[in-house]
Amino acid sequence: MRKALEESKYKASARRTLDSVRNHRDLWWSNRVGSLTIGSKIGPQGIPLLQVADLGAFLAAKKVANAPDGKIAWSKYYDKLLTGRRIFKIIHVDKGSLDKLHGLHDDLKREQAEGRSPWDDF
Repeated sequence: MRKALEESKYKASARRTLDSVRNHRDLWWSNRVGSLTIGSKIGPQGIPLLQVADLGAFLAAKKVANAPDGKIAWSKYYDKLLTGRRIFKIIHVDKGSLDKLHGLHDDLKREQAEGRSPWDDF
């Protein structure tokens, strides 16, 4: 059995919100919402899905920035998420692709300044 999160006056509303999101028919990702538990700290299932989004975004930003570990080493947590297949591969965009994107942005700005819309040609 999983151990519940710490008790607080917000637990009931948090549970209602999670149940609402988890059962919402219009949210295609609703089946990915985890439970309101802390789970086990062992193995690839050690970090429940509920916590993964915030933690994953934070750790991915650290990884992309090549940030050094601080007082609390973040890299071991990133490795745990990666090992548990909870983080997709981070892909850096090459210079050629960025140049094309910047060129497209410049074209759109120029067309806007000329009073044209990118949809005019369609």
